[in-house]
Amino acid sequence: MSKKTILWTLFSLLFLPAVFAYEFQPSALEEKGPLSEKQQRTDINGDKCAVLFLETDIEELKLVPSLLGDCGIEKTAKGYEIYLPEGTRHITLRAPSFRELRWQFERIRPAQYRATIDKSGVDASQLNAVVKVSGTFKYDMFGLAARWLDDHRPILKINTDLPFSFLKEHLLKDGAYEEVDTQAAAYVLRVPPNTTVEQIIRKDFIQSDLPWNETLEEKNTYALDLSWQVQQ
Repeated sequence: MSKKTILWTLFSLLFLPAVFAYEFQPSALEEKGPLSEKQQRTDINGDKCAVLFLETDIEELKLVPSLLGDCGIEKTAKGYEIYLPEGTRHITLRAPSFRELRWQFERIRPAQYRATIDKSGVDASQLNAVVKVSGTFKYDMFGLAARWLDDHRPILKINTDLPFSFLKEHLLKDGAYEEVDTQAAAYVLRVPPNTTVEQIIRKDFIQSDLPWNETLEEKNTYALDLSWQVQQ
């Protein structure tokens, strides 16, 4: 399926006008030396894991490892201590009011690493302006969420820094979906098989075209990626 771009105008929420919402700002990984005796952990294959010390003050940060998994994640006074299998190349970052980010880095080896995760921008829930929202809708050929669930219904993932409460009020049609995970983006929804895009998304907020008649088929995953800026 080709990407379809959407441009629409939304009226939003509370107090402060802004141009950018929260974004993750991870640093590069810095190798700090070999593992200590206390840091010896192995993955499911019995191979040694690396340890990554993350410093951050982002609340409710969720670290989602790659398909290689992890060897343990511990909360620390300054952030997190995460043990990762050799060869890991990315971690997915999630937190309320943030757009999900796939944080990619060079392939790691069994050693100690350090990095920081800062944030830029403002909380999108503090918007009080006319904003222009753009995005793409597509079939996610690599999406496994629908296949992991014991259900035939397709999955719609919405990746944005806009609060889900805003999407629920202005964008999504009542009764067209079931919330699976809406605490932080990417929000995960489940919809009935053979539901069309138009049956889920309110067309009156869309100024340009979407594949409105596109049918979301069972056990498939679809993605709607949204971004915004204040109109000048």
